[in-house]
Amino acid sequence: MPLRELRCDWQPERDKDVLATLPTLQKLNNEQTSMVWMRLKIKPVAAVNVGGASAPRLPAIAAPTAQSRGAEAPPTFKPAAPAQPGQPLMTTTGLELLYIPPGEFLLGSTLEERAWAVQKGYSTQSVKREGGQPRKTAIKQGFWLGKTEVTVGQWKQFIAMTGYQTNAEKKGKAKVYDSGKQTFVEKDGVSWQEPAFVFKLKDNHPVSCVSWRDAVAFCEWLNDREQKAGRLAAGYRVRLPTEAEWEYACRAGKQTKFWWGDTTEGGEGRVNWYGKQDGFEFVSPVDHFGVRGRNKFGLADMIGNVEEWCLDEYDPAEAHDEPYKGGIPGSRVVRGGAFCHYHAAARCASRDQNGHVSACVTVGFRVAVGPER
Repeated sequence: MPLRELRCDWQPERDKDVLATLPTLQKLNNEQTSMVWMRLKIKPVAAVNVGGASAPRLPAIAAPTAQSRGAEAPPTFKPAAPAQPGQPLMTTTGLELLYIPPGEFLLGSTLEERAWAVQKGYSTQSVKREGGQPRKTAIKQGFWLGKTEVTVGQWKQFIAMTGYQTNAEKKGKAKVYDSGKQTFVEKDGVSWQEPAFVFKLKDNHPVSCVSWRDAVAFCEWLNDREQKAGRLAAGYRVRLPTEAEWEYACRAGKQTKFWWGDTTEGGEGRVNWYGKQDGFEFVSPVDHFGVRGRNKFGLADMIGNVEEWCLDEYDPAEAHDEPYKGGIPGSRVVRGGAFCHYHAAARCASRDQNGHVSACVTVGFRVAVGPER
């Protein structure tokens, strides 16, 4: 009987040649193999007819040696070794995370920076969220952070394997910007599949219209997969970044308004934010700007494209060194600004918030692997 379903611990790069010899396989760990083939660019070997039955054409196998003779058990998929500090982490779903070393930085913005932001149109109330003077903050343990925001294609894998329904889909609406009212309003029929961008999303666009709760559900699903695959070090899990981790990673050693420096002109060819001069009215594909669009840690789109959920509850007074609880009930932090935000609202230190079950066309997320929080 042909093999149609398989459950095992496997690694994409190590095991894809073996998987290519299983053309009859339909599901791998409950995931449709068509998705696996497409993600890994696998073309299963053709089947040949043996005695009227269809069987895969297997690659040539070397004759057994004295050392291998007697090993009667079939090949098994062994768990991978946990990712090591300093090395990137590639998940079983093809999501790449980069290692962010421990270190210190100044959290927040200076009075001079906030004055500049107000001069550029950012509200006085908004800059107050950034606290007083910058505060020395230590990131005591290294962590991994997604090289890019989670994409539509990666989100589709989660949906296909779990049947998850987002808060926007349950509600039948999500927030979009109303230029007439100059504010965000809920619009019927808007979701991650149809975010009202007047064009069809591709798999390499960042997913948006996902709530904080939706993003956490994705992290929990991915954490379970990576734990089973042996990819996570003891005490580490897949989660959202804390607000302090996010700003530290965004700055990548800089104490300037933006990760490249203090000028908005320096963002040309690096970032998708307000205006069409960057080539996009709405979201751009992740990592569209290549090396120029990545900071010193190698992270793409830390400013612009879509805002990103953080783990913390929202404190309207300031950001915190450790994950904050006890803020505005139901509110969570978002960082980084989006495709529609003015430059002053898309700085390393600028902060915003949204309800934890609220979905908006400007908000997506980026995955972290870090110490349990």
